[in-house]
Order: sequence, then structure tokens, then C-alpha cells
Amino acid sequence: MKTFKLVALEIKLSNSENEDYQSLELIDGLIINKETEENRWIIEALLPNASLPYFEEISKQNEPLKLHATISKTSNDPANFNANIINITTMEHQFSVLLEGMLTGRRILSPEMILKNLIEQGLSGHTLLQKFTHQLHEKRKTRSAFK
Repeated sequence: MKTFKLVALEIKLSNSENEDYQSLELIDGLIINKETEENRWIIEALLPNASLPYFEEISKQNEPLKLHATISKTSNDPANFNANIINITTMEHQFSVLLEGMLTGRRILSPEMILKNLIEQGLSGHTLLQKFTHQLHEKRKTRSAFK
């Protein structure tokens, strides 16, 4: 098994018919590759209690969740998962949600998604342009290395 830091987590909105994902306010998290043939992973996310009612409700539905998990660095592309809630542990100001899921593929960030992420980080002007250009160049370089 291999353990990694979970740096961002997005969940597909259950009432959404398109690809609307909600970014979660992640306090901390980890993700474990179980290294099985089925490509199973364990995800633990520490979240503020404000999200607890939502997770308790979707836990009752017992249906798989679609997630985007960013591993190790925020600059990494998120990985797609279908996961089920295994356990919810409440604490004073936060809660832990434990999920088990299957990796369903990597998501390559489009230029629009890169730009949106940088704007959400508060970048603007010349700094935004520099970071956007750099990330586009890195994505192209990475893709061409695997051809």
C-alpha cells in the first residue's frame, strides 16, 4: 500500500445532471492506494462540521459518490473516483469521512479549468498570466513526454 497527502477534494452534486462538482473545504486528508487489481483506494478527509449534515444525508442513500481527488500537490491534475462512504467520525469542530473507492481515470485540466483554478487562488493581472502560461507549458511538456 502507498499513502499520499490529499490536498483537494471535489464531490459531484447529487442533483446535478451535468458535470457540476463542489469543492470541499478540506482541513486535512490522506489517500491510500491499496494496490489491488481492482484499483481500490481509501480516502480520508477531515472537514469542518458545516458539511456534516450533507455527508450524513448522502451516507443514508448508500450510493457511490463521484469525486475528484488531488493528490500530493495542488498543481497535480485531480484523479476521478467512484467511492462509497465507509464511516463518519464526528469531533468537536470537524469530522472525518472515510471512503473507499475505485480510481476511474485521470482528468486532464483544460485551459479553462487551469484559469478558473488560478483565479480561485486569487491571482490576477501579470501574475495570473505568468502562472497560466507556465501551467499550460508544463501540461503540454508532460503530455508530449508520454507520446
